[in-house]
Amino acid sequence: AGDERKRQWYRCRNYRHGERFGVIMDNYELLLKKLAKPAVRAIQNTGLKSLNDIAALSEKDFSSLHGIGKNAMSSVQQVLSENGLNFKN
Repeated sequence: AGDERKRQWYRCRNYRHGERFGVIMDNYELLLKKLAKPAVRAIQNTGLKSLNDIAALSEKDFSSLHGIGKNAMSSVQQVLSENGLNFKN
């Protein structure tokens, strides 16, 4: 039981630092970790599975999703710009 608790703690600790079971998370997954749960659900329920999918939307369309607020918009814009992407005009 003690070893399993240690493994769970290690997995959780690594997950928070951008790794999941030794695999580096991509920028889309890191974005989802930054966002509040309503924003994550809005993105996932819309079928957006990558930063390119998000960038294919206009800023107005993306911000109109239920669950996307000012904080989510600023985080998404920051991650998109860090990856050389922008919302569609």
